[in-house]
Amino acid sequence: VMFISVLTLLAAGLMLLGGLAMMIMGVVGGAAGSGMGGMSGIGIGILYLVIAIMYLYPGVKLWAYGGSIGRLLHSRASEDLEVALLHQKSFWKFSGIAAIVVVVLYVIGIGAAGVVGYLTASRAASHAVPMSK
Repeated sequence: VMFISVLTLLAAGLMLLGGLAMMIMGVVGGAAGSGMGGMSGIGIGILYLVIAIMYLYPGVKLWAYGGSIGRLLHSRASEDLEVALLHQKSFWKFSGIAAIVVVVLYVIGIGAAGVVGYLTASRAASHAVPMSK
């Protein structure tokens, strides 16, 4: 549990650094006059920062759970078991909510892609030049 917690926190840190790097590249690209490239870099950087923040909570909960299990192994006290299970419950509750949010975002994204594809195809069809005989 502690190993996975460390990996989760490490991933959050790397995503944080990646997000900041993308934002810096977006600002530099925007200043260099590369058009929308700068704005997209900033947008991707912000997305990385949001994901990094979302990785922090499960990493912290796993760390607390692992520490509680360690204390439980030494004390054998029911209070330590209750604390450990509360940390585990919080981790799985967050994971379940995050999974639901991701599924909803996928459904919205797939629906939006279908609508954009349909609108693009119908617009192209209305502007098509008829072929001569």
